[in-house]
Amino acid sequence: MNSLVSFINKNDLLKIELMNYVLETDQKFYETKTLEQEFAVSNYMLREILDSLNIDLHNILDSDWLLLQKGLVYPRYRVTRYHLYKMSQYYFNLSALKPLLETRVLTGSLPTYTTIQYDYGWSPSYFFSQKKNTKWPCE
Repeated sequence: MNSLVSFINKNDLLKIELMNYVLETDQKFYETKTLEQEFAVSNYMLREILDSLNIDLHNILDSDWLLLQKGLVYPRYRVTRYHLYKMSQYYFNLSALKPLLETRVLTGSLPTYTTIQYDYGWSPSYFFSQKKNTKWPCE
C-alpha cells in the first residue's frame, strides 16, 4: 500500500486499508468501536468511509458489501484480493496526480501549471506543492 500513498487521497486510502483489514482478519462481524480504534477515526468518519466504500463497490462491482447495524459491521460476502485490486485501480484513476504521472510517462516532461489549472482545475499552489512532494522517476 505504501506505493499508493503518494497518489491516492487520504479517505480513499483509508477505504483500501479497511478492505485489506477485513480481508486479512476474515471475521463474521466487526465492532465499530474496534474499527474506530484500529484506524484512529471518529464514529462519524467511520460511517462516512463505510457508506462511501459501499457506494464505490456498488458502482464498480454492482453489489453492496458492508451492512452497518447497531454498532456492528457485517461483511455481506468475502472480499478477495481481486476486489482490493479493482478498488485500488479505481481510486488511482480518480487521483489528482494521475494526469501528472501520465504526462510525465508519455512526454518525459511535466505539464505547465496553467495546463493543469485549465484542464484539471488545480490551483497553482496545489500543483507546485504536489510537484515538490512527489518523487518522479528519471529526475
